[in-house]
Amino acid sequence: MFRVLPVLLLLTLVSPSFAQEGGWRKARTNDPAVVAAARFAVKAQPKEAKVFLRRVTAARSQLVAGMNYEVTLLVIDRSGGKPVARTAVAVVYEDLDGNRSLTSWKWQKPAEPSRQESASTR
Repeated sequence: MFRVLPVLLLLTLVSPSFAQEGGWRKARTNDPAVVAAARFAVKAQPKEAKVFLRRVTAARSQLVAGMNYEVTLLVIDRSGGKPVARTAVAVVYEDLDGNRSLTSWKWQKPAEPSRQESASTR
């Protein structure tokens, strides 16, 4: 009986961490693995896109059979000739051997000004 009690207590303390496996967790934007995933996502864009990484503004990671990194990126887009700052969200998968692949890249729409901001600029 006394041997079972410490085991039960340990399982109670550890079990919340197991509930998160497979779920997304916030990651540091300056984590070397996050920065490497961000650089990979930008390099995976076609050369004619002319996209350059400015910084990682948010990041999450997900432990799977490898690791998924979701990175929100501030990039400079020069595809139209004139440099424009844009935001994109990319997901990069890194397998257990360290090989990366770009799972998704989505441009974010610029935030529209609120009604108060629009009224104050008139």
